[in-house]
Amino acid sequence: MIDVQKIIDVAQEAAQISSVEIDGLTYSRSDMQRIDPPTALPIESHTLTSVIDYINNNCDDLNLDKLTVHVFNSAVVEIHGSLRESDRKRESYLLAKPSGPRSEVAKFLNEWKTQDAFVVECMSLFRKTDSREKLLAFVGNIAASNINTQIDDGVTQEVTIRTSVTKKENEAITNPVDLVPHRTFPEIELDPVPYLLRFRNTRSGGDEQIAPLVTLFECDGGWWKVDAVRKIAEFLREQLGDKVSVIA
Repeated sequence: MIDVQKIIDVAQEAAQISSVEIDGLTYSRSDMQRIDPPTALPIESHTLTSVIDYINNNCDDLNLDKLTVHVFNSAVVEIHGSLRESDRKRESYLLAKPSGPRSEVAKFLNEWKTQDAFVVECMSLFRKTDSREKLLAFVGNIAASNINTQIDDGVTQEVTIRTSVTKKENEAITNPVDLVPHRTFPEIELDPVPYLLRFRNTRSGGDEQIAPLVTLFECDGGWWKVDAVRKIAEFLREQLGDKVSVIA
């Protein structure tokens, strides 16, 4: 007869996790993996204001002298504690990431769009500036006509613009176009980023002409990322003073 209770006792004994201490660190006997001390999950937020409020209110009664605010990039700011003596790791208390259309801007660039799609996405992904409004007016008034490939040096193209219900004129594109994308925290206003505006001929079915496709190419070499990190760090240092260390 099978002794069910004995089987249960053996299984429970085998399932127990024992540990061993080596040089002051605790390891599991089962696979000799180090058992880290318990840590809290970081608070997740979407603004720089939350970072400032957490430090000013000191909700968790922390030693502010041992905290570091790390501006990791244009979309990640984290509050760290000091190095733990036991395992030389840092505990993270707050992780801030903007909730805006940052990733949508990257998807929008370098993709050919119809006039309507370009105008709608451009309005939602870039801050309202005089340059953006001029761009939208320019693109919105393009007539269904061939792009003049005879005047195209890779930067300058010529398109047909509707100036009235019946009148059309050829107009050269002025590049680059300076725009301010929504790519970082809402408290930060980036400097304008230069973009190359391009058009491409397209046809619908046979020979019927339709408005060309439009796209933007970023042409600042990614400098906006450096500008964003610098401005985030400056903003936090101005708001927090000497309470904590801010690194970028």
